[in-house]
Amino acid sequence: MYRAEDPIEPPFPVRTEQYDIDDGPPTESEVVDCLKKLRNQKASGATGIRAEDLKEWYEKARPDDPEVDPDPLAVQLWDKVLEIVRLAFVDGTIPKAFTYGIMVLIPKSKPNEFRGIALLEIIYKLVSSIINVRISSKVKFDDVGGSGSKAPINTIRLWNEFS
Repeated sequence: MYRAEDPIEPPFPVRTEQYDIDDGPPTESEVVDCLKKLRNQKASGATGIRAEDLKEWYEKARPDDPEVDPDPLAVQLWDKVLEIVRLAFVDGTIPKAFTYGIMVLIPKSKPNEFRGIALLEIIYKLVSSIINVRISSKVKFDDVGGSGSKAPINTIRLWNEFS
């Protein structure tokens, strides 16, 4: 059984600086900017909705050419996407179906070893992208590892560097 112990060394200093980060509902242009950054040809989540589907609904609902009429079904679908994204920011809710992920086991080179990945809903990824853009625009992240890479640094490497 785990038993809590007092730390041997003083705790790491923690910044408590507050940032003015917008947490209100995103504008349609903000949603579209993040939508354009989502990668195509990736596996969908439980609903089967892909990034390509969202992009198609947007393009058909808001055609660039003023002489082209918007597709009524695409308008309905795109407006529903915007409503779901806005509700995530206003009420903090998202449809329950969008909270599920599909766990897929990818075989490694050794027999009976696998790497698990979760296939998440694209609208969940869209909301996460909006939050990420908002935070990244206000908060300066340091490259703690000193490698010059922007890639995430895993916990074990960080722990070894500070030990």
